Amino acid sequence: MDEVEEILLNSLKRSGVSLPVGVSSIKDFSPDALVSICSQSLCLILNCAASSFPTSLPDSTAYRFKICSDVALAIKSLGYREELSFHQFLYPSDEQVLKLVRFLVERLSEESSRGISVEKYNSAESITGTTEALAKFCEGQLSETSNLDGDLGSNKSLGNIREETIHDLSQRIKNCADEQDNNPSLRLDNVNELRNEIKDLEGQEKLLMNEMHDKALTLQKLQDEHEICKAALDLVMNDKKSMELHIEETDAKVKSKQQRIIELETKSNVAEHSTKQLKDHDLLARLKEIKEAHRLVLLMELRKQPKLPSRNSYIKRITEISKNSRKLDTDIQQILKETRQLQLESNTIQERLHRTYAMVNELVFREAKRKDVGKKAYGLLTRVQDSFGQISDTILATDRARREAAEWEAKLASLSSRSFDITKLQADLDYINKENELLEQLCHDSYGRKPN
Repeated sequence: MDEVEEILLNSLKRSGVSLPVGVSSIKDFSPDALVSICSQSLCLILNCAASSFPTSLPDSTAYRFKICSDVALAIKSLGYREELSFHQFLYPSDEQVLKLVRFLVERLSEESSRGISVEKYNSAESITGTTEALAKFCEGQLSETSNLDGDLGSNKSLGNIREETIHDLSQRIKNCADEQDNNPSLRLDNVNELRNEIKDLEGQEKLLMNEMHDKALTLQKLQDEHEICKAALDLVMNDKKSMELHIEETDAKVKSKQQRIIELETKSNVAEHSTKQLKDHDLLARLKEIKEAHRLVLLMELRKQPKLPSRNSYIKRITEISKNSRKLDTDIQQILKETRQLQLESNTIQERLHRTYAMVNELVFREAKRKDVGKKAYGLLTRVQDSFGQISDTILATDRARREAAEWEAKLASLSSRSFDITKLQADLDYINKENELLEQLCHDSYGRKPN
């Protein structure tokens, strides 16, 4: 397979066009394969549904012609400049298939380059959404502890609340018992309601126990300070002389209590800091897992991509094509220059011949008026001139015929390179004739039934 064909087929695969089974080069393209590839390419270029263009040809010849004509018309609307009709699809040649595939690859590459900016925008939007979601999750996790403090707002003491709650429950149990005696159908509903309220009260009891523990610590601290102040007051009242000693002892106790409070606050801060670090560590672990999953997905997509030739081969091929193009341009310019020079020389020789003939004709004509020999010479000169004119016309006609023969030979070679199957063409023609005869018969029958 040629390198150009390999590049074109790889480009089709990379653009999302699936090649039919058994197609590995341009020579393997059958009418069904060509229609399938063109239909898939049109769906990708025009961003239409896959059912807009059929990817296979039916058995009916008329439908085959119609589908091929529709696909050809759609490709021509994209700017394809070469001749294209159903004939190029049903009876393709390698040269025409190569031009058509090259055009489709160019249009697919243009469409893919236009879609890159949209993909980048969508990726940025998805990344922004993920970042905002993670930020909200972090804020929610970090604010759980602070929100717990606001739910404990109560000004009543634990003992009063428990007494009121027990009294309320006992009162409601008595009421429920009375109602059950009066109306037994309410028993199950009241039991369920009491169970739910007991569960709620157990949760409130836990919260109040925590609050009681905090207030007990505060009360203990106040009691310690009160004892210190009371002891200091007793010492002052009992013995004024040892006041300084008692003050020092009191200061020492106060400092020890303050030190203990500072230690407790430090432990509390350390515990909060460790809890925050654990939460941050969990968040970082989740972020790493998300990044790793995204990386694995990208790695799998990269592995699924088809392996393409190296970039150096493309560059080398493009360089060779550029060199050949420049060389061809130089040769064409040289040929045009030589052609112009030959044309100038031919025109100069023609003018010289015309002047010479006019001069000789005038001299011989003068002599022909005087002598009979001059008349004969003038007649010979006229015949020679006519002969030379005929020879020149014959040479020009021969050259024209040779050029036409060369053109016809080139057309014949291109036709012979195409995969014309005479038997297939004859079979298609016979099938179309049969369909036309059947349609004529149906039309004739329908017109014959109308008068009845």
